[in-house]
Amino acid sequence: MAIDAGPAVYRRYFMKKWKRSLRIKEHLFPERYRFEDLLKKHDTCMGLTEAIMGYYPEYPDYRTYFRQYTLMNGAFRSLETPLTIFTSADDPFIDANDFRGLTRSPFLDLRIFPHGGHCGFFESVFPFACYHEREAMRMIAEDVREQN
Repeated sequence: MAIDAGPAVYRRYFMKKWKRSLRIKEHLFPERYRFEDLLKKHDTCMGLTEAIMGYYPEYPDYRTYFRQYTLMNGAFRSLETPLTIFTSADDPFIDANDFRGLTRSPFLDLRIFPHGGHCGFFESVFPFACYHEREAMRMIAEDVREQN
């Protein structure tokens, strides 16, 4: 819903990538999926989401489907393995306050960067690297050093 309500450039980009992945899925499993008509008919995330729900009868509607993978407040309470979440305060689709409100675990490392958009995290100077990738590599190297 946030993508549909947000800037059109994001919706077009997301829909292009999502439709491409559905075409690949259809190609790999032609006996199960026939998305061609749906892909032509729908140009919003929610329209396409509702249209493909028929392929997933275990979910009576999209709200049930979304609840299945939404990380509710207690989701991280019983973590037994370290988990780092990278997000950004300027994400136009996922409110960083949703993360701030999570029940914390000693294994949860929440990193909210001031900038990064939804998937960006690009440095603003050449060579425009993704700083979350660099930070993840630093964290892995640090863990390796601690184990040795």
